[in-house]
Amino acid sequence: MDIAPEKASKVAENLRATVEKESFNIPEGTDIKLTVSIGVAEYAGHPDSQQLLNRVDKALYKAKNHGRNQIVFAQ
Repeated sequence: MDIAPEKASKVAENLRATVEKESFNIPEGTDIKLTVSIGVAEYAGHPDSQQLLNRVDKALYKAKNHGRNQIVFAQ
């Protein structure tokens, strides 16, 4: 499925915001809050899918290392 980078970032941000505002009940009866960090990369047509995964992974770790709970688009 093709999706514009702006749309992909918007979908990822909506997911991040949805998770952030939810409370999750764990078996002990305690509610916990979660956040997510998401890396997003545009497919550049390279036949090696590992290259795309590496770019996404770098973006994800950039998000985690710069405060977490955010979206980072791979360069």
